[in-house]
Amino acid sequence: MLLATAPQRILMGGGVMERPELLPQVRAAFVRSLNGYLDLQDLTGGVDDYVVPPGLGPLAGPLGALALAADAHAAATP
Repeated sequence: MLLATAPQRILMGGGVMERPELLPQVRAAFVRSLNGYLDLQDLTGGVDDYVVPPGLGPLAGPLGALALAADAHAAATP
């Protein structure tokens, strides 16, 4: 999926990501899945800067939904 879509960053959020030991495990599995095909250090500054938690933390989902609603309202308002 990474190679097909080329995202600038992967955000890992949600309640399960509140467990501090999980993000390093996700990063390690991600690097293993690349199997050396890409050098993340050269492309992105490393896996720690590429697979990250959302900047808004647990509020990312609700605030993102509010932002989408505000955009839809602004687009529908003459």
